[in-house]
Amino acid sequence: MYDIGVIGGMGPKATSILLDKIVDFTKATCDQEHPSIIVLNNTKIPDRTHYILTQEGCSPFDGIDEALTILSSLIKSKGTVGMVCNTAHYFADAIENKAKLYGLNFINMPWFTLKYISLSHLSRRCCVLCTQGTKVAQIYDKANHENLEISYPTDKQCREISSMIYRIKDTSNIDYQEVALQLSELMEQIGNYTFILACTELSILDKSLLGEACVVDAMDILAMVLVNKSGYDIGMLHEGYDEKIIRMM
Repeated sequence: MYDIGVIGGMGPKATSILLDKIVDFTKATCDQEHPSIIVLNNTKIPDRTHYILTQEGCSPFDGIDEALTILSSLIKSKGTVGMVCNTAHYFADAIENKAKLYGLNFINMPWFTLKYISLSHLSRRCCVLCTQGTKVAQIYDKANHENLEISYPTDKQCREISSMIYRIKDTSNIDYQEVALQLSELMEQIGNYTFILACTELSILDKSLLGEACVVDAMDILAMVLVNKSGYDIGMLHEGYDEKIIRMM
């Protein structure tokens, strides 16, 4: 049986990056000291933003629910489950309730990201860089139990970010450095906030290209919490995160 289950495919590249992060954030001297992970990379789950904006077509929850059911037979009792899509947390309550029925611990990425910020020295003024679906559904507002100040880019800026996200998804023609610099310029326009990378495609970008802005990557938080909640040691947090806070959550 596995320690960690991952509902992936949203998108596939982001899923592979999450696995890299779980390995990187684990303190281990050999293979056997890493958590065992099972991934269901279901790329056929419908577009989450399209569903949220139109309420048309098949619900993404059906594919997510199917993935969770499959994973439930492969993960240890009280094991952890993460999902590689911020926008899919539109269904977080239903997923968490289903996970509890299976005796599993669903790691709510937006909730833990905001929890981390609330316990840190970072500014409580947060700007969520995300899809239009995440903004319209107010996914981070609903996860905010820490009285943080949550804001989003303007609709125009959010459309620009969505364009970046879909460019990253298009593996046939992507210049990651160009997209990162474009995002950096947009962040500079927005001003002085704690910026949350709240789309896992944005997590693929090299954060060293994002300038001097204060950035918290929701996927980083997901990876670290999955490791910690699975009972494994957190390794060197080279991205500048506070290990003590992760252990507290």
